[in-house]
Amino acid sequence: MRNKPRLLRAGIAFAAISTFTALSMRADQDPQPVTEIYIHGMVWNTQAPVPANDWLVRLDLRAVLPNGNQPSLPNPGFATLGDDLHDLLGSDVTLSSAALQGTQLTITGTITESKTPALIGLPVRIEGFAAGTAVRGLTVTTGNNAFTGAGMFDIGNIIESMRKRVLPD
Repeated sequence: MRNKPRLLRAGIAFAAISTFTALSMRADQDPQPVTEIYIHGMVWNTQAPVPANDWLVRLDLRAVLPNGNQPSLPNPGFATLGDDLHDLLGSDVTLSSAALQGTQLTITGTITESKTPALIGLPVRIEGFAAGTAVRGLTVTTGNNAFTGAGMFDIGNIIESMRKRVLPD
């Protein structure tokens, strides 16, 4: 009976070491390193047909990009489109591809949910040029309507700092 506490402590220590080793191996042996990006932007097109010509489209996006020459990842992210004044624009987009080649950003997807049922199923293409923390020439195309403007860009700095706190190098 006296050995039970010692065996219990030894078992807990072994489990802790095994868990730490598994976490370290997972971080060190990631077969497909990726970069997370976040975009917040505003785009518009006063030449679009009514009612789209009045929309000031707000874009919020999160995408996971493959590093290097890897192909696009499956289910790379999601986005929302909205306009505070024109509530019926509110839509969710499921991304199908995301790539950053040099400074050229190209993301595609489909509207999967919307306050306007006619928008569901429309293809979405998001393009622009990354310039530091800005996206210049940001263009969001939904169906036949292209909206242009600009956005802010973050390349996962927040995620990387959080990862380092959880899984130190």
